[in-house]
Amino acid sequence: GDRIPSHILDSRQRGQLYTALKNAFSTILKFLHELSISHSTLQSSDPKIKYFVCATIRLLGAWLSEETLALREDVYEVLPFVLTVANETFESQKLAKLQTLPGRGSTDFSNFTEETMLQRQGDLLTPDTLRFLLPALCHLVVEDKPRKIVLEMKLHETLYTYLSYHWSIFDSFKHWLAQQAAAEDDVDVAEPLFMIDNSKFEMVNSRYAMTTICNVLMNLTVLEPQFVNQTPIFFHILKFIMNSLPTLDSNEDLVLYGNLSVLGLLIWKHHSRRPKSTDFGFNRFVQAIVRFFWDAHNCEESLDEEELGVSSNYLNHWNDLVDLWYLGMQVLANLLTQVPWICEFVMETGWPQEVIHTLNKVRRGGIESPSTKSSLEELLCSLINGGGKDAHEEFRKSGVIAACQTHQLKDLATLISGGNRQKGKDS
Repeated sequence: GDRIPSHILDSRQRGQLYTALKNAFSTILKFLHELSISHSTLQSSDPKIKYFVCATIRLLGAWLSEETLALREDVYEVLPFVLTVANETFESQKLAKLQTLPGRGSTDFSNFTEETMLQRQGDLLTPDTLRFLLPALCHLVVEDKPRKIVLEMKLHETLYTYLSYHWSIFDSFKHWLAQQAAAEDDVDVAEPLFMIDNSKFEMVNSRYAMTTICNVLMNLTVLEPQFVNQTPIFFHILKFIMNSLPTLDSNEDLVLYGNLSVLGLLIWKHHSRRPKSTDFGFNRFVQAIVRFFWDAHNCEESLDEEELGVSSNYLNHWNDLVDLWYLGMQVLANLLTQVPWICEFVMETGWPQEVIHTLNKVRRGGIESPSTKSSLEELLCSLINGGGKDAHEEFRKSGVIAACQTHQLKDLATLISGGNRQKGKDS
C-alpha cells in the first residue's frame, strides 16, 4: 500500500486495497495447494489447465516480488509445487525457442515470442513461468526456510541452465543486430523494421532475466558459502562467466556486466576449486572485472578536475550498481590476499597505478564519499599485502606517499612506511 501515491488513495483506501489483494492471493495459494495435492506435475494435464495454472503462478510471482512478508507460511507450503511447474514449463519450451534463434536453422524469427510459439506448437508447450518467479526468488532465498527448499530442489542447477539459455538468446540477437546494422544500407539484405524491434525486445528481456538470475545466485553464494564451496555446479557457473563477461559491452550492458563481475568474484572467493592463472581467457576475465571497477569513478568530468565522482555513464544506473561496486571491491580485496598471484594480473592492467595518479589530482575532501575512499585504500593495501615488494615499488613510483598525505590514508601509509623500513634493513 505504501507505493500507491497518497494523492490517489487515502490511507483507509490503501488499507482496503491491500486487504483485498491479500485475500485474493490467499485464494490463489489455496488453489495451488489443492492442485499440488492432486497433481504432482502438469505433464498430463489438459492444456487449458496448464495455461491457467501458469497464469496463476505468474500473478503469484508478481505479488511475491513486491510483498515479502504476508502469507509466508502459505507461500512456503506451495513453493515446491510452484518451482516444479516453473522448471517443467521452462524445459517444455526451451528447445523449441532455441531452434528459432538466428543462425540456428531458422529463416523467420519475426515472431520469436512465447505466444506465437504456443500457437505454432499447440499443446506441446506451456508458458515459461520461471521468468516471472525470478524477482520473487531474490527475496525468498534470503529467508532460511524457502532457501532450504530451493537448495533441496537443486534450483541452482536450473538457474545455471536458465542463465545459459538466456545468454544464447541474448548473444544470438546481439550478433544478428550487429549484422543488420552493418547491412542497413543494403536493401537486399536489411530485414524489416518490426523484426529488428522484436529482436531488440528479446535482447532486453534476456538481459534483465540474466541480471535477476545473478542476484538470486549472489544471495545464495553470500548466505550459503559452505554449500557453494562443495557444489561443483558453481564452478561451472564461474567458468561460464569467465567466457561470457569479456564479450559484453561495458557501456550498453553495464548492469548485467556488473552483476556477472561480482557474481564471478563471489564464487571465486568461496568455491573450493579455483581458476588457474594458465586457464584460457583468464587474463581477459581479470581485465573485464577491473574495467567494471575502474570506469565507475573519474575526476575528469568534475568542473575543476579535482573531485572524484561517479562517471556519467554509470550515473543513470548507479542505484543498481552502487551496492555491487562496494561489495565487489571488498571481495576483490579479500581475494588479493587469499590468492596473491592474482595481484600480478591486476597490477598489469595499470588500474592501481591510475588510482594513485587520480588521487593525487583530487583535492583533500574531493572524493565523492568516505566509503569510496575506504574501498580504494583497501584495494591498494591488499595489493601490497599480496603483491609484496613489486607493488610497493610501483606505488612509490606512482606517488602513493603524496596521495596518503593528501587524503589521510593511514592504513596505506603504515604499509608503505613499513616497506620502506624493511627496504632499509635489506640494503
